[in-house]
Amino acid sequence: MRIAILMLLLVVMTACAPPSRGAGDGPNGANSPQASPKRIVAAILSDPPAIVPAVTSGAGLPGQASLFSLVQSGLTQGANDGTLTPVLAEAVPSIENGLWTVFPDGRMETTWKIRPTATWHDGTPLTAEDVVFAARVERDREVPIPYSLSYEAVDRVEAVDPHTLVVYWKAPFIDADAFSASNGTSPTAIPMPRHLLEQRYLDEKGSFVQLPYWSSEFVGTGPFSLREWGAGTHALLRANDQFALGRPKIDEVEARFLADPSTLGANILAGAVDATLGKSLSLEQAIQLQDQWRGGRVETADSSGILIYPQLINTSPAVVADVRFRKALMQATDRQQLVDTIMYGRSVVADNFFTPSAPEFAGTLDAAVRYPYDVAAASRQIEALGYAKGQDGLYRDSAGQTLSVEIRTNQVDTNIKTMLVVADQWQRMGVKVEPVPMSPESQTDGAYVASYPAFLLYRQPSDLSGLKRQHRSQTPLPENGFRGGNYSRYQDAAFSDLIDRVFRTVPRGERLELLRQVVHQVTDLLTRMGLFYDVQPTMVANRLQGVPAANNTGGDVWNAHLWDLQ
Repeated sequence: MRIAILMLLLVVMTACAPPSRGAGDGPNGANSPQASPKRIVAAILSDPPAIVPAVTSGAGLPGQASLFSLVQSGLTQGANDGTLTPVLAEAVPSIENGLWTVFPDGRMETTWKIRPTATWHDGTPLTAEDVVFAARVERDREVPIPYSLSYEAVDRVEAVDPHTLVVYWKAPFIDADAFSASNGTSPTAIPMPRHLLEQRYLDEKGSFVQLPYWSSEFVGTGPFSLREWGAGTHALLRANDQFALGRPKIDEVEARFLADPSTLGANILAGAVDATLGKSLSLEQAIQLQDQWRGGRVETADSSGILIYPQLINTSPAVVADVRFRKALMQATDRQQLVDTIMYGRSVVADNFFTPSAPEFAGTLDAAVRYPYDVAAASRQIEALGYAKGQDGLYRDSAGQTLSVEIRTNQVDTNIKTMLVVADQWQRMGVKVEPVPMSPESQTDGAYVASYPAFLLYRQPSDLSGLKRQHRSQTPLPENGFRGGNYSRYQDAAFSDLIDRVFRTVPRGERLELLRQVVHQVTDLLTRMGLFYDVQPTMVANRLQGVPAANNTGGDVWNAHLWDLQ
């Protein structure tokens, strides 16, 4: 049905399409090396009212972070594998290069040397004061911009001279090198043009985020500059000749705002789009399109974990709180089948806490406890807990009560499909399962979500930000209004202290040893029951080279200056 709708839209679009452009102007036209610029069209599955996500909402809209990163760079740049590279700065601070200092009392200093050639799109030199100004604005609670918790560890931000920035930290913070990093794990203090915004900030704090600067008048430092802002339709970008890492190979990028997936799919099939930016189509939609789109391909990257939380407070039935039961259920789950069917074989089983693209993955994988698919072993484990199968094939306790559990999830299509398959696998093994898709209204009820009786299936971050959610301070409880991402509500004090030590330990070798302990404990006690890693598709035309798949932070554009056409 979806494919039929796409094809109908394609026919309509073809009939209503404007006159064809000259060779080299359209996404699939041939480029003339003498006259035609290298031009691409990139689609965003949203209609952003501004370029900068922070002035729209905390998380921004799909593709908005990617659009922002095309026109604005930080001192450093986060790639989609979590590593940092210098952009406006000459180097990423580290203990090894002397730009990151940790004092015995826990205070720290990080230093950035700004490239002398770094400039704003209007030709004004970039200075350390532009970063200080950005930090000042972001820390000002009178300005309606989401406040980053990263600043809780910051004492002050100072410009030592026009090309030297120093951040003084009150306490250890392992992401200190990602301060002012676009697409970093803690994006803060991305430079703001002080020469354009300071007076407006002083005069108009309440309406500061409504300035036309954030959309039609944007001036940045990124690989592309804003040439035209078409509210509700597109943004036209051109190569920045003075970009710090060198002029991009692509001359022009038209970012089209196509908020409807069917319209986006029809544009792809019509050859009107070269690439998607950020979170766009579902994997299923992308695979369906790939079967018809001879002019392009689907790139995928792991983004988060699809996992099951066991309820560890007021659990029903009580056996869910017994780790032996949870281990039996893990052995009864054919996770490779989930990968093959729901992820079309483009993912892997989630044995580790971290995704394969996370920097912490390789060094922690062998610390994880694994659960190979083994229904016979799972059955023996449940029988050892005192259950026996009845004539209907379901387990019962000594009182004759059927072993029955509930599993809930939200209205995300991938999650619902996964829940139904898992429920079927568990029931075939002998555990009665009631799958419950939560209504949109109930998903906003913190008490309802937090008090699920047995299991909750969610898509969750599987990186350091996801680890922070496992801290006992993040447990949703009545006293905090049921806010927090520790959905299993596991509150072991020693484990939370271990998480605290991870985020206080700057030396990477020592931190890795702590992370290995974290991974072992999570997988051994199954406070998060990993199923597989969700993947995010990016549609890329064959003629466009160098575009990586998107991840959660818009990591598809970190190397946009290197993209090129065949």
